[in-house]
Amino acid sequence: MGEKYLKVVSVAEKGDAGILKSFLHQDFMYVSEFGLLNSDEFVKDIRDSIASGWALLEPKCLFENESSLVWQHMSDDLVVTHVQLWKDEKLWREMVNRNV
Repeated sequence: MGEKYLKVVSVAEKGDAGILKSFLHQDFMYVSEFGLLNSDEFVKDIRDSIASGWALLEPKCLFENESSLVWQHMSDDLVVTHVQLWKDEKLWREMVNRNV
């Protein structure tokens, strides 16, 4: 497991969305089946999820290099795959697919 993966997973493990803000690029954008979020909206969404009792289940790193991270976890019996692009050592773009 690499440094990027450990940073991302630590947000859920520690239950602290504030950690996330520290490694989001100033131009961060999040893309999912449900829409597009900027960094403030994304952090709020993660904070709300944690507050509602959401937990990261069965996380695993599929690939990591200098500019990207691909990882998965389970959520409501679905496989959730995150594809992240990193720029200037910060999370720049994230796209998520829920295998429905």
